Amino acid sequence: MRSLLLTTIALVMLACAPPLAAQTCTPTTCAQLGAQCGPASDGCGGTLMCGSCLAGQTCTAGKCASACTPETCAQQGLVCGAASNGCGGTLNCGTCAKGTICTAGQCVKK
Repeated sequence: MRSLLLTTIALVMLACAPPLAAQTCTPTTCAQLGAQCGPASDGCGGTLMCGSCLAGQTCTAGKCASACTPETCAQQGLVCGAASNGCGGTLNCGTCAKGTICTAGQCVKK
C-alpha cells in the first residue's frame, strides 16, 4: 500500500512539473550587477539600460565618475611630498635628497 501511495505521489509530481524545455533564463538587474549607468548585459541575451550620470560626470564601465582631468606633480610645480591631483586623488611627488626637507612641495635645505 505504501509503495502504491509513493508511486501515485511521484506520478502527480511529474504531471504537474513544467517541461524541461520550458525553463527560461532569469535576467539580472542593474542593481545586481552594481551598474549605475549605461548599457549592460542582462545575462539572457538582452540589454539593460542602467541610467545616466549627473552633469559633469561620465559613465565608465557602468560607474559614474567625475569628468575631471587629473594634474601631475610637474603640472603643479611640485617635486616632493603628497598632493591632490585636483580630482579627488592623491599624488606622491617624491622625496628630497639627504640634507633637505620637503616644504610646500619643494625641497629646501634643513
